[in-house]
Amino acid sequence: MIRKTTILFSIVLRSLIGFSQPLNIKVEAHNQSLNSLLLELRSQYDFQFSYSDNELSAYKITASKTFASKEEAVKFLLTGLPFSLQMRHNVFIIVPDKKKREEQRKAMTQITGQIVEAGSFEPLPFSSILINNHPMLADVTGNFNYTTSSDSLFHVRISHLGYYIYDTIMYAGNIRQFKLVPAVQNIPEILVKYKQIEKSTIVGESIGKITINHNISRFLPGQGDNAVFNLLRLMPGIQAAGEQSTDLLIWGSYEGQSLLTFDQFTLFGLKNYSDNISVVNPFLVKTIEILKGGYEAKYGDRVGGIVNIVGKNGNSQKPVLSLNINPTTLNGMIEVPLFKKSSLLLAYRQTYYNLYNSSDFNIFSPTRPAPEGKANSTKLKNTVFDLSVYPDNYQFRDMNLKYSYNFDNKDQLSISTYGGGDYFHLTADADITRQIKEGHGKPVETLLNVNLLNKEENYQYGLSAFYSRIWSNRFSTKFVFSHSDFSKHLNEQIQTVNTSTQSIYNYKNDSTSNAISENSFRMDNLVHFLKGHQLEFGAGFYNNSAEIATYRKMQGILPLDTINHFLNNRLYVYVDDYLPLGGRLVLKTGFRVNLSDNKERLHYEPRISLSYKLTEDLKLTASWGRYHQFIYKEANVDKDQNYSFLWVTSNGNTPVI
Repeated sequence: MIRKTTILFSIVLRSLIGFSQPLNIKVEAHNQSLNSLLLELRSQYDFQFSYSDNELSAYKITASKTFASKEEAVKFLLTGLPFSLQMRHNVFIIVPDKKKREEQRKAMTQITGQIVEAGSFEPLPFSSILINNHPMLADVTGNFNYTTSSDSLFHVRISHLGYYIYDTIMYAGNIRQFKLVPAVQNIPEILVKYKQIEKSTIVGESIGKITINHNISRFLPGQGDNAVFNLLRLMPGIQAAGEQSTDLLIWGSYEGQSLLTFDQFTLFGLKNYSDNISVVNPFLVKTIEILKGGYEAKYGDRVGGIVNIVGKNGNSQKPVLSLNINPTTLNGMIEVPLFKKSSLLLAYRQTYYNLYNSSDFNIFSPTRPAPEGKANSTKLKNTVFDLSVYPDNYQFRDMNLKYSYNFDNKDQLSISTYGGGDYFHLTADADITRQIKEGHGKPVETLLNVNLLNKEENYQYGLSAFYSRIWSNRFSTKFVFSHSDFSKHLNEQIQTVNTSTQSIYNYKNDSTSNAISENSFRMDNLVHFLKGHQLEFGAGFYNNSAEIATYRKMQGILPLDTINHFLNNRLYVYVDDYLPLGGRLVLKTGFRVNLSDNKERLHYEPRISLSYKLTEDLKLTASWGRYHQFIYKEANVDKDQNYSFLWVTSNGNTPVI
């Protein structure tokens, strides 16, 4: 009896131990086909399977895990695969699942990245990208996104002016940086084969659009402090002769009808008093984008062309110091990295000697031909000429300061400021003799002293704060706040005195001041769809104010003193759709609405463009759009037929162009 009891207790104990220790199934596989892995499990743990060997052999498994049951192990191995699992009499039946397979086929794959310069990690905006023969452009921060439902392998070709072309094959993955190597390097002469370099400019990628960058522009004609202005005038569609030298005339537009921006804030002119000094420091220029016409609804407020200049962010890897001395200015720039994620850039220019001397001036040079019938008048002739000119020290100086920060999630922040101007002052004295008729007597030679005072001041300031927020790989937003301020003051005084009697023979005092300011807040959103399809939409607010003050006093006439104020506020919304149709046809449609405080409050601006790529070297483009302008220049003509152009804004009395 005792023996039977002992045997029964042993059986019960073993059963309890068996139930208390779960079955451990260990799976170890590295890039192993699913069918072969199931065969190993069958032999090790007595699995029973039913499946199609050819179907499962196409899927590779990498795993290292232990499971408590057979069912748990099989379900884990089939996770994410287009198969369903059924159990019948302890047999695992694996059958293809058409619904899962269709969902997997439709699953979107994408490639997202940022294009930067190798070494400095400076973002390269507006880079040209070709992914599986679908063209697209990077944004102002160098970021791009391409999404598709049919491709998992991508042929990526990236080009940027002055850089070696980046050409590679890659799989979809996380956000990555594409580092482009500059094409210009100071190395000994070598022979490079099969290394393509992008052209100096991109012309024809979009309608009326030209792109230039700093890496190549410094080797093109037009160097010095005025390099940017001279370089722009070399581009097709920009008038280079016969126009006022202080403005850009694009595709037949008039002065003041083209928009010029630097780091998102408006510049109200490229020139100062000196024609050899531009307000844009060549050291800072990273990319120049020229839109001559037919541009999308994102851009507005001008009926002429648009020139967008993007400044450098600064080197975030190491300090860099750049110095330049030319015949007009001293120019220096320093780039300082801060905490490996941000950089500070400071640039300063100023004149270092008087650019003008007395031999450059002749106050008696005619400003216009003598009127017909008066060419021989004695009043226009000098019998004695003794001119002394005293130009004061001409001064020009400007400064740029920019701070940039790169967040871990690829967001970007930059704050850019500019301040500059010049001052010119000239005095001149001349002793002349004129035949002057007093009363009814005969003309008598009279010694006169002519005194001239000429003064011009130009000041320009700008500020912008830019923040790029990447919400997801397919959706991003850019916020921009900007302020611009420009003022110009002209004064001319002429006095003629009879040296014998000290009586004033002639006196004139003309003074003109013009000021304009702009404040704006803008928001741009970009959504990426399949195969390069993009939708961009946004809204913003503009505030413009202008003032023209004139003062004129002449001998024997009451002085004239006037001040005119102009003010315009407006809201706008826009939407742009970029739709590639195949690998050759691209359709762009857009619409912009401006709500202004003018009499005519709503201004509608439809836009459409079409481009078709016939061959690799030939593309046909066409565009149409409606445009309005709310600030512009009015011509002012003095009594000597000299033209000057003054900024005004549209209001109740001044129309919208």
